[in-house]
Amino acid sequence: MAKKAPVALLGYSLETMEAAKEHNIPFVAVVPEGFDIALKEDGVDVVTWDFYVHNQNSDRLYEKLVERGVSHAVPLYEETVEWAGSLNTRLLKDPRAFQRALLFRDKAMMKRNAQMNGIRVGVFEEIRSREEALSFFDDINEARLRLQEEVPEPVHLKPLSAAGSVGHVFVRSRQDINSLPDDAFPCLAESHLAGQEFSVEAFIHKGKIEFMNITEYVHLGYSQIVPETPRLSKHRTKIRKAIQKLMKAFGIVNGMIHPEYFFV
Repeated sequence: MAKKAPVALLGYSLETMEAAKEHNIPFVAVVPEGFDIALKEDGVDVVTWDFYVHNQNSDRLYEKLVERGVSHAVPLYEETVEWAGSLNTRLLKDPRAFQRALLFRDKAMMKRNAQMNGIRVGVFEEIRSREEALSFFDDINEARLRLQEEVPEPVHLKPLSAAGSVGHVFVRSRQDINSLPDDAFPCLAESHLAGQEFSVEAFIHKGKIEFMNITEYVHLGYSQIVPETPRLSKHRTKIRKAIQKLMKAFGIVNGMIHPEYFFV
């Protein structure tokens, strides 16, 4: 039987490495310096790399992986997504792999692509300054026909490329915007969507959804996740179709995705 080509695991995750071993998937661990010592002692093939440095020597990582016969790269953390995209453009001879990687790291680009493919998203705008944030807040409230004495319509401010909810600010007033530090800008401004918030964890293989888990968000002074309730569970068919639409829009064939939705 032909020997399997190893995959490159970008980032340090013992759980992922143990899972790869359990399923007989050969791999090369690409980890920051200092994480390699114990792995080498355990017989793991390791390449050390600083994912935060981009310079003219970046091509060297590709060369090291080619020397080991790596078939493709798998990012284990959001910070390694661009690296995986850049490597897979060459390893898989897929010219769009890097573009997709950049797309998944830029919230505004993702929303724009979703919108172009008929996926409903809230009103959003890339803003560069505090003044633009105030203008966006005022425009949303004017569109909602809010009177001055009424509670304003909230908006969300998010970093353009931070992981998950890092740096997310829920803005309820102009004062909230004025109190933000200068380094909060530029960012993405979004209108608030009311309704039941939930997320979907979907495992996709060869263009098919092999596993789909749904979790709901509840707010008890802070955000918490709980298993899907019967009220949400009855919409599984509709949710699956929404995931398939997302897969088509973003060209997703393999991998794990974690989109968030609202029932409004």
